[in-house]
Amino acid sequence: MTRLSKGLHYSVLMLLFAVPPTWGKSASEHFPDDGLGGINVDSPGPGGVMNVTLGSRFQQVSASIPLVAGTPGSVVADDAATALCNAIGSGCPSCGAGTFPGAVHCTLTNPNNEYNITQIGNTLTVSDGTNFPFLSVLSCRTTAGNTHGDAHDNASMTYVLVRIDPNGHQGNVTVKAFHTSTGANPRTCTIDTTGQSDQQIHTEMCDCFASMGLVLNPVVLDNPSLSDVPANFPGYSVRLVPGSNITQFELDGQPGQILTMETNDTVIVGVGVPALSEWGMIILIAFLVLSGIWMIRRRQKLQST
Repeated sequence: MTRLSKGLHYSVLMLLFAVPPTWGKSASEHFPDDGLGGINVDSPGPGGVMNVTLGSRFQQVSASIPLVAGTPGSVVADDAATALCNAIGSGCPSCGAGTFPGAVHCTLTNPNNEYNITQIGNTLTVSDGTNFPFLSVLSCRTTAGNTHGDAHDNASMTYVLVRIDPNGHQGNVTVKAFHTSTGANPRTCTIDTTGQSDQQIHTEMCDCFASMGLVLNPVVLDNPSLSDVPANFPGYSVRLVPGSNITQFELDGQPGQILTMETNDTVIVGVGVPALSEWGMIILIAFLVLSGIWMIRRRQKLQST
């Protein structure tokens, strides 16, 4: 019996260390005022809109906000935070005018999820709760070409997906990566979408990130299902795995272009290092635990005969 108890004890420890908790995750999107006159939205074009999605492995919440020419980044971030808060509904406090800048804590049931939504200045941040730490994605898609990007830190999720869609508005898209290393900051390159196919645009963007001399690990993807929000990635994209010295990214396009950036924690099978998903790891460890118990009991039975 003592051996069985020890076996169970070691098995539980192995399970805890093999499947680490995933709380403390966050994701941020910022909207710099780099347009003419110190604004974020230069000209949204017809039907300019921004879609923002946050979610867990069990549930997603999406919201849309109109983009009006002349809008500063702080207002874009405020509108996005308010729209997400209202989209969650009764799980959040009442989110009206004046709620942001600030922070709200939202709790959902069926399934259980917790989110903290914060807006300070030009930045929207979402993080998971302590009771239900399941945040897995923040995705932002704008049809106005206005500058936005992932603000990255050590609490951020692992992967960043980037997509450029000219949407009939050809021209330059500026890509920036900010960092804490020495040398030029940000590292910048320009992609001219004119006359290029979807694949060519994203191959050039991948080469752009690779040429920056930073730990970004860029890979071209051609499968929308590799995103947590596949509708935002109807073609090619570039996936990044930023190093710890990366602080933020920016995409700055032409009015009317569709620029999408997503931060997620989804393991992409077949890209990069082979790995099991969290559920796969749990099933594997459970199998090992049960196998260990069976072997211990079998040995005890043999010793007693």
